[in-house]
Amino acid sequence: MAKDFSKLKGLIYEKYGSQAAFSEALGKPTDWISRRLMNKVQFTADDMILVCEVLGIDAREINTYFLTPNVR
Repeated sequence: MAKDFSKLKGLIYEKYGSQAAFSEALGKPTDWISRRLMNKVQFTADDMILVCEVLGIDAREINTYFLTPNVR
């Protein structure tokens, strides 16, 4: 099932201004985050931990940012 990453995207833009700047902060290629945000590739547990560390997301909020179903 596809996930709704709108809150995660909003936080990325709020803190980094672009996916490219965020990818650089992660040390990943630009397409790494875009493929995941477009539901082309699933976030692994390690991916989620890395993103949470860089964005300052509390582990208790993982459901909000990574596991919300896309109901559109």
